[in-house]
Amino acid sequence: MTSQECTGALEGSQECTDALQQKLRALAGSGPDGFRQAYELARTLDVRLRLSGLDLSGIGRALVSVGDDLSGVSLRETDLRFCNLTRTNLAGADLWGADLTCSHLVEVDLRGASLWCARLVLTGFVRCDLRGADLRHTDLACASFVECIFDDDTDGAEARDLLLQQPGADKARKGVDVSD
Repeated sequence: MTSQECTGALEGSQECTDALQQKLRALAGSGPDGFRQAYELARTLDVRLRLSGLDLSGIGRALVSVGDDLSGVSLRETDLRFCNLTRTNLAGADLWGADLTCSHLVEVDLRGASLWCARLVLTGFVRCDLRGADLRHTDLACASFVECIFDDDTDGAEARDLLLQQPGADKARKGVDVSD
């Protein structure tokens, strides 16, 4: 189905939605510029950008730069190793099973994000908002949290308990620097 055919189709046509999603995925996986174009196009068309399973590690450093709004985006099982995310909005994003190993997140909004089964090994979080985030079954080995915000709605007792066992965790919950 061509774009012109989709333009004339009734709103909500599943065939058009599927074709659009395929085109957006291909564009997003083509590199940093393609990702930005796909994201802006999805926002303009009010379509949820689904990037589940794409390997974005090769463009990770340029993938999300300062201040991007990726709220609600699906990044399920996506390879985001070595990404540097600064002032990025990932509120409500689906990061189920995503690999953020060795990534660095500064002032990232992860409120209500699903990090279920995500791999956050050696990931650094600085001044991130994790209120209401789902951290169940998340691999937090050697992850660090500095001045991060958590609340009692942060889902996943296992992750919360692990965080609270770290030295200075009571300060981390209040957003105080816990670095040594």
